[in-house]
Amino acid sequence: LELQKRQSAPQNVDVLPTLSISDIDRKVVRVPIIQGHTGNTYVQLCEQPTNGITYFRCLLNTFDLPNELKPYLPLFVNILTK
Repeated sequence: LELQKRQSAPQNVDVLPTLSISDIDRKVVRVPIIQGHTGNTYVQLCEQPTNGITYFRCLLNTFDLPNELKPYLPLFVNILTK
């Protein structure tokens, strides 16, 4: 009941942060990308200020994967991202 009352109350949008066009720098900041190979795998590295958190994204070519193993791909992806 209390939660519903608070959620229904009008919100003060004046306290929300705002951004205008003049706040955005017109000059595009170019981020250097390091390109190379690890074995037969092409890699791109891009350093970012992420406070020690590593972000990883990959593409997996499943063309040569046998059809009987393809049903296990969702499990593989789930394990890889945990």
